[in-house]
Amino acid sequence: KWMIDQYDLTAPLHAETNSFFTKWTVPQKDFASFDQYEEWVAASSCDGFLFLWPIIEGDRTPPVVRCKSLHSAPCVDFVMDWNRMEAVTCGLDNKVNLYNVQQNQVISSFRDGGDGDAQVFLCVDAQLDGPARAALGTNFGRVKVLDLQRMQLVTSLLGHQDHCRALSVDWEQQLLCSCSWDSYVHLYDLRSPKLVHRFEGHNGNCGALE
Repeated sequence: KWMIDQYDLTAPLHAETNSFFTKWTVPQKDFASFDQYEEWVAASSCDGFLFLWPIIEGDRTPPVVRCKSLHSAPCVDFVMDWNRMEAVTCGLDNKVNLYNVQQNQVISSFRDGGDGDAQVFLCVDAQLDGPARAALGTNFGRVKVLDLQRMQLVTSLLGHQDHCRALSVDWEQQLLCSCSWDSYVHLYDLRSPKLVHRFEGHNGNCGALE
C-alpha cells in the first residue's frame, strides 16, 4: 500500500506521453554549435544518458550540446577520448557502448551474457588509440577485457569475491589494477593473463583508486 500511495496510477504512462524520449532535448542551434568550442565537460546520468557541455569563460550556465540515451539503466562510468571525441560507456544494463560524440552516433555496442542476466558493469577504463581495448569491472568481481574494434571479449580475470568498483590500466605495460568491496586491491598482468599481486590492508570496502 505504501508503494502504491507513492504513485498516481491514473497518470498517463511514459509510453503514452512520450515524455521519456523528449524530457532531454537539445535545441538545434545548440546541437549545431559543437564546432565552436574546444573545451568540454561530460557527465552521465542515472537514466542512462551522457551529457556534454562546452566550457565557456564567464558563462555559468552553458548550453547542453549533446544528450544521448545510451543505456536502459544507470550509466555508471565512462571514459572520454577528447582528441577523438569518442566515449566508452558502461551501465547497469550489462552493456558497453562506443559513442562518437560529434556525430552523436553509437559506433558499436557489446552486451555480455557469459555470467547471466544478473551481471552488471560497474567501472571502465579504455584506450582508443592503437589497439582499441576496454577493461570492465563487474558486480561478480570479475574483470573483463574487451576488444573494442571487434566488440569481442578477450579475457575474464578472476580474483575478486565482491563488486569490482574501480580499475585503472597501463595499456603500454599491460598492467591492470583493480579494487573491490572484498577489501583487496589486485594487480593483473594482461599478457599472461593472471593475478600477480594482491594488496591487503583495508578493513572494509575499497571503492576507488588512482
